[in-house]
Amino acid sequence: MVHESRRVVLKDYSVGNRTLRLLGLLLLGRERGAYQRLAGLAGIPECVGQLDRYALLVEYVDGVPASEAPLELLTPAFFERLEGLIAAMHARGVVHGDLKRLDNILVTPAGDPALIDFSAAFWHGSNPIAALVFGFLWDDDIRAIYKLKSRRVPELLTGSERAFLQRRSLVERWFRWVREYFRRPVQRLAGSELEDTISRL
Repeated sequence: MVHESRRVVLKDYSVGNRTLRLLGLLLLGRERGAYQRLAGLAGIPECVGQLDRYALLVEYVDGVPASEAPLELLTPAFFERLEGLIAAMHARGVVHGDLKRLDNILVTPAGDPALIDFSAAFWHGSNPIAALVFGFLWDDDIRAIYKLKSRRVPELLTGSERAFLQRRSLVERWFRWVREYFRRPVQRLAGSELEDTISRL
């Protein structure tokens, strides 16, 4: 999509029933807040603005998902830059929360990393839940780096990274249990169209 002579991605949460739209507002608010805190950070798309209360415009990033990128681009230098980008994001008090979906990590034509889709993000003080899950999501962001290595270039995975990848904390197990416990009732309430949206919470 082109908006004012620049390529953008439209994030539209207006489709669906009332429950889905309310969840859309929650996701949009989290995404907009994350972009505001990460403004100017290389590798993070710019939030261009909102068309209305349900629609967000985000800068288009020219890149290929890391899960599909040519292996010659997934070099040790790329992973160093990816670790640096995630560290810079964390330094601004933001956790992505959904980097386990490796399609949210892009490789640009120049071989640099970029992170997209912050609808599952939390930041310090964003809401009471953030304090409970922040540490888990911080680790989950880092675990995504090692997950990408394990799947695409396992020869680059170190022993300590493999151990970190395999470790699952009690907090993570609790968080996943709560998410699964509430997912099905909400889906029945709002309809099957919620499946993908709820999986991002």
